[in-house]
Amino acid sequence: MDTVLGGLRQSLRPLGRSPGFTLECVLMLAVGIGASTALFCVTHKRDGGAVEGGRGAEEGR
Repeated sequence: MDTVLGGLRQSLRPLGRSPGFTLECVLMLAVGIGASTALFCVTHKRDGGAVEGGRGAEEGR
């Protein structure tokens, strides 16, 4: 467990040294997650909420 925490600490240390780069990384992750969520919501609404082969597909018949 100490090696995991040490590795995590060592990997996060450069992000603390350059706050501009950290902010850019966080913003890019937020944009990517938001775009993925929006795309899923649009396609889910367009398809009526049923995913092909999913559990809810049988109920609509």
